[in-house]
This record gives sequence, structure tokens and C-alpha cells, in this order.
Amino acid sequence: MSFNVDELRAKASKEIDIPGFFDGDEPIKIKVKKPSMMAMMAQGKIPNTLMDAATQLTGENKNKNIKPEDINLNDDSLQEIGKLMELYCIACMVEPLYDDIKDIMTDEQITKIFEFATGGGEKLKSFRK
Repeated sequence: MSFNVDELRAKASKEIDIPGFFDGDEPIKIKVKKPSMMAMMAQGKIPNTLMDAATQLTGENKNKNIKPEDINLNDDSLQEIGKLMELYCIACMVEPLYDDIKDIMTDEQITKIFEFATGGGEKLKSFRK
């Protein structure tokens, strides 16, 4: 069995729609890939101060039955979640790259990418109460 590395790379990413910049705008197509939390940790891309928030939000811990309402939020953890969402945008965005458009991205666009990265919006419901 032979394989082509370029074909594998193409399969590792896909296009998703993120919200436009204003209500009523057409969605914007971007190219993303699934991040590897383990690889991000191994490369030191997730600072120790964000590890607790990362494991709570992604369920990458011993308690696989964590529920959104179990996440303890305070001002510090909200700031950590913002940083974590940015880290996931950096890790996921293939085209365009996060660094190229971070200054114009909306909260809704960042949230959509984070939801893609972590498997859906269920984990963010507790923030919307």
C-alpha cells in the first residue's frame, strides 16, 4: 500500500463556515484542521496556567463525564478561556492563518472555530446563561 503525503495533508484539513462580520452577511469559508491537545501540551503551547481550563473545557481529563455546569468560572478563568480560545484558533486555522486576521476577527468567528476544535458548542452553553 502506498500513500502520498500531500494527499494525507489535504485530508487532514477541511473547509468550514464561520459567521460573516455583520448580521446578514454570508458565512465565510476557512480551512481548518483538528488540533491535538496532546501535541499542543508537548510543544509547550498550552501554558501551565491554562491547563486546568483546557482540560475542563475539552474533557481531556480522568472525568469524561464532565458537564458544562461543573466548570467553575471566575474572572481569572474567563480570561484563561479567552486565551485558550485564541490558542485553538492558532492551532486549527490553516487558511487563512489566525495571525493574519486576528485583528479583524469577531467573537462569533472565534467561538465557531473553538466549537469546531472541541467538538461542538455544548461545552460553551454554561457561559451563555
